Amino acid sequence: MIENAPDMPEVGGDAAAALEQRHASRGIDIDSKTNMPTWDGLPIDYGMAVDGLTPF
Repeated sequence: MIENAPDMPEVGGDAAAALEQRHASRGIDIDSKTNMPTWDGLPIDYGMAVDGLTPF
């Protein structure tokens, strides 16, 4: 059986500002390029992907 997820915490005031402050206190710098992918558009190299998943 899968347990229910815990209730969401109460967020008072400006939630976005609180989250930004939390990230800053942990040294996390989020800007407009944080989620920018580095993929160059080439097809996946499956051999390299499997090699990366298997131990040597």
